[in-house]
Amino acid sequence: MFRDVIEQYALNAPDMTILVADFGDADTQRLNAAAAARYPELVRYHSFPPQTPWRERFRRMLEVCTTTYVVPAADDDFLIPDGLRESMTFMRAHPDYAACHGIYYFVAPGPEPGKLGIGISCGFTGRAYESNDAVGRLMALLYWYQSVWYSVQRRDDLRRVELPAAVNSGAMTELFTASAAVIAGKVARLRMPYCMRNAESADANVTPVEFSDMIMLGGERFLEEYLPVREGLVALLRASAGKQRDFGRLVDIAFASHIRKNWREGSVWSKLADQGEIPREDLAVLCSPGIESETMPVPLAYLTKFIQPLAARGWPSFG
Repeated sequence: MFRDVIEQYALNAPDMTILVADFGDADTQRLNAAAAARYPELVRYHSFPPQTPWRERFRRMLEVCTTTYVVPAADDDFLIPDGLRESMTFMRAHPDYAACHGIYYFVAPGPEPGKLGIGISCGFTGRAYESNDAVGRLMALLYWYQSVWYSVQRRDDLRRVELPAAVNSGAMTELFTASAAVIAGKVARLRMPYCMRNAESADANVTPVEFSDMIMLGGERFLEEYLPVREGLVALLRASAGKQRDFGRLVDIAFASHIRKNWREGSVWSKLADQGEIPREDLAVLCSPGIESETMPVPLAYLTKFIQPLAARGWPSFG
C-alpha cells in the first residue's frame, strides 16, 4: 500500500515532500525503504525501532522538516493533492488560522475486485472552529469533535507542542494535539475533497481509541494520562489566551462535554458566558442542534484519477 500511494503522489504531486517515519518490523522497513528509494526527490525515509515512543518520532520528524507547512499524515489515508494545495493557499492568506483542511471521504472495498465504495460521514464534512477566543474554540472542538490532526498546520506551531510523557494512548494523543491546534489559532474546513480514509475495520484487539473507553475500561489509566494533559493545555492557554481565567476548570468542562454530548439546552454554556469564562458570541455555536447536515456530493469524476489505480491493487487494506 505504501508503494502504491507513493507512486500516486509521484504522478499527481511531484512538488510535495514526503517524510516517512517507519517504525514497522525489519521486513516492513526493508520493503518500504526500497519503495521510497525509487523516488529520492519526493520521499525522505527515516526508520525507527518499533517501540520508539510516538512523541520521539514526531519530534525528530519535525526537526528534519524544512517547510513552513506540515501535514501529519496517517498511514491508512490518502491525502488529495489539490486539497492540500488549496489549504496551504488559505493558510498563507489567514495568519490567525492554525490549521486548514477539507472534506474527508471513507473508502471501503466494493463487491468485486478492483471496485471501491465511497461514503461521507457528517463528522468529517463541516464544523470549522473559528471563535476569536481560544477557550471558545477548545469548547467547540471537544463538544463537536472532529479530528483536525490531518490538517495543514504550521511547523512552528507543531514544534511548540510537547506531548506529556505520561500519554501513551492514541485517543489522548489525538485529543491533546487537536486541542493544542485550536489553542494556537482558528481551524478552517474548505468545501472541497481533501482526504480518503480507509474504512475497513482494524484489529479488534488494538488498544481502545475512544476517550469513553479509557474511562470505562481503565479509570486509573485515564487519570494517569488526563492530569498531565490538563496541565499541558492550561499552560498553552495561559500563554496564548490573554486575561487570566480558571483554565483548569474550563479544560475539565471541555473534556466533560466531550463525553456527555447532551448540553445543547445551553444552561452550562450560558452559565460560563455569564461568568465571563467564554465569549457570549460562542453560545450560538455551542448550543446549536447538531453538526451541519449539508454535505458535498461525491465528485466521482475527480476522485477516480486517484482511486482507480489504487483500487486495482487492492487498496484500501490494512496489510
